[in-house]
Amino acid sequence: MKRRDCNFETMSTAELWDLYNELGSKLAVKLEAEANLLQQRLDEIQRRASLSPIGGTDKRKHAAVAKFRNPHAPFQTWSGRGTQPRWVKDALERGETMDSLRIKALVPQQDEETHSV
Repeated sequence: MKRRDCNFETMSTAELWDLYNELGSKLAVKLEAEANLLQQRLDEIQRRASLSPIGGTDKRKHAAVAKFRNPHAPFQTWSGRGTQPRWVKDALERGETMDSLRIKALVPQQDEETHSV
C-alpha cells in the first residue's frame, strides 16, 4: 500500500474536505466491485450446490395423515405423532382405547375367507 505523505495539520478545511470526498468515492467504487465479486462467488456456489446431490434428495415435510378421530367432535383429529391432544387423554381416562378412536377407513378390512384355510 502506497502511503501519501500528507500533513493534515497544515491542510485547510477545504483541502481536507476534498480529500474526504475523494476517498469516499474511491472507497465506494472498490466496495461495489468487491460486492459484485462476492455475489458472483455466491451465485457459483449456489449453482454447484443445486447440481450436487450431496445433501440427498429434497425431502419436504408434509402434513401427517390423521389416524385418530374424536367421536364426540369428529372435526378433531390426530396423526398419532407428537403430544397427545387433550381429547385423547380424556377418552383414555374414560376407559376408551386407542383402537376405538382410530379412523376406521385406515384399518385394512380382513376378509373371513382369507383366514379360513
